[in-house]
Amino acid sequence: MRNKYTAITGLDVQQNSIALVSLVHECASVRLVGAAYQALPPGVVEQGEWRDREVMQDVLRQGYAALGERGRAVVLSISNEAVITMELAPLSFPFAHQSCAEIRDLVTRLSPWPLADTAAAWSSRAEGRALLAICRADVIQASRRCLRTIGLQLQHVEPECQSHWRLLCQLWRGPVINRSTVVLVIVQTDLLCISIFHHGGLRLSHSVVPNDMASTQPTASYVVEELQKTFDQIGTNGVTTRLIAVMGGLAEASLCDVLQNTFAAPVTLLSPLTGLLEMTKASSLSLADIEPRLGVALGSALWGYNG
Repeated sequence: MRNKYTAITGLDVQQNSIALVSLVHECASVRLVGAAYQALPPGVVEQGEWRDREVMQDVLRQGYAALGERGRAVVLSISNEAVITMELAPLSFPFAHQSCAEIRDLVTRLSPWPLADTAAAWSSRAEGRALLAICRADVIQASRRCLRTIGLQLQHVEPECQSHWRLLCQLWRGPVINRSTVVLVIVQTDLLCISIFHHGGLRLSHSVVPNDMASTQPTASYVVEELQKTFDQIGTNGVTTRLIAVMGGLAEASLCDVLQNTFAAPVTLLSPLTGLLEMTKASSLSLADIEPRLGVALGSALWGYNG
C-alpha cells in the first residue's frame, strides 16, 4: 500500500516536450512540491516511443532536479498517439478469469501489433463498464528502463484520457459530471487534444498536430472546426447538457467565448494550479510561464487521490 505522504510525480511525455508535477498526498488534500517543463529535441520521442533514451534521461534529470522535495514514484501518462482506448460495455462473464479471457480475445482482434508485442490493461468503470487501453509493450518497457537508470520507479502507467478525466472530476465535483457530456480541450502551440466523456464513460480522446497551430490567428476557428468534427463523429449533437473546459498555452477567454457562443454550452478556462489546487496567484507566480503545460502531468500526479 502506498504511503499517503509519499510524493507522486506525474509525467506527461509528448513528442516535443515533457512536463512533471510532483504532489504529496496528505489525507484529504494534496500539496504541490514542484513542477517542471522541458522541451525535447526532434526525434527523441516519436509516436509515443522513447527513441533516444540517453537524451531522454538527460532531459528527465534536468526536469526532476527542478522539482525540489520529491519521491521516486512516477505515474506516466501515455500520449494519445501511442495508445488505443475503448470504453467497453458490461462484460459478459461475472468471474475475473472469464473477464480476462474475454479481454484477451478483444485485444487480439483490436491490436495492430502481434499479441506478444502488445501491452493491455483495463479498469472498471461505473455501471459495469470498463476502459480498455492498448499500446506497444516496448513503449512501457523502454520508459521503465529509462526511469530506473536515473533512480526513479514507474509506479503506474495510464492513457492520457485517464488524466483528463481526473482533471474534470476535480473541476466539476458531484453527480453532475456523471449526468452530462463533459469535454476537455487542450490547446497548445504544437498540439490540439480533445477528450469527450458522456455520463462518466469515455466516448473519444484524440490529438491532432496541425501545421498552422503556431499562428494565433486561426486558433479559434480551427478549434471550433475540430470540436464539431468530434461531436459529429461520436453522435452527441443532440445532447443538451454539455460542460466544456479549455486549458493550454493558447487557451484564453476569447476562445472560451467563441466556443460558448458556437456550442451553447458553459465553457470554463482551466488553470491547473490556481484552478484545481487552489493555489494563489502569488504562490504560483514562479510557475506562471509553464502552468498552461502542466495540466496532464497534474492529472497523473492526482492518481489515487480521493479528496
